[in-house]
Order: sequence, then C-alpha cells, then structure tokens
Amino acid sequence: MLGENGKIPEESFFVFYNNLSSGDGSVIHNGDNRTGSGEGDDETIDISLQKVSSLVSQIYFTISINNADVGFNFSNVSNASVRVYNADNNQILCQYTLSESFANADTLNIGRVYRNGAEWSFEALGEAYSGGLATAVELYT
Repeated sequence: MLGENGKIPEESFFVFYNNLSSGDGSVIHNGDNRTGSGEGDDETIDISLQKVSSLVSQIYFTISINNADVGFNFSNVSNASVRVYNADNNQILCQYTLSESFANADTLNIGRVYRNGAEWSFEALGEAYSGGLATAVELYT
C-alpha cells in the first residue's frame, strides 16, 4: 500500500505472508500457499476500498518467488494471474494473466489498484525484477 510519493506510508501498510492485514484493516491477506497444490486460487487478498486510509493512493500486487536463491524464477511458473472481482456477486472486474516467462526475474509487480479521483481503478503492470521481497521493501520504503 503506497502513498502519493510511491512509498509505504507506515510499516503496517506492507501486507505479506508475515503481516496478513493492513494497519487500517482494509487489506487482509488470507495466507501463503508455498506448494501451489490444491484447487482454485492459491492466494487471496480481500480489500475493502472504503476502508483504505487516506495515506494510501495505490495498492500494488507483487508476486515474489520464495526459492529464488536456489535458481527459481518466473520461467518455472505457469498459470499465474490476478483477478479482481466483486465479492458480493463474484463478477470479475478485470484479470491479468502472466504470459511472459520473465526468465531472469523472481519478483513481479503484476498490477495495482489506484485512486482515480473519487473512484478506484486497476492497471495491469507486468514489471519484473530480481531480488525478491527484500528488493520490494527497498524500492517502496
């Protein structure tokens, strides 16, 4: 969760597998599936846009590969996507599907939700880089 300056406004706004909810209670990460096994979505994040702090102007969705230090990268990943949907009626509002291999990257900003005046919008990004979660922290703090 980033402010106008593109940085995390407070530590509690960095939501990931070790901090499953934002300080304002607007974002809840429902846990990390480290094996990829099982049916349906591997990870889900619930967002209540009405609750998002005024300190936050955008929410990035970043995927990092846990085992990057042993040579894994996005060329080892298949069927990755982000779906944004209305939980009230399960209507998909937009979807981004990973179609490039990003063979030299272990971290991917797959999309973002951002304030667009009084509304919220979604933008697919596909910004790949290496360095994992540590690099993401460095970029946004």
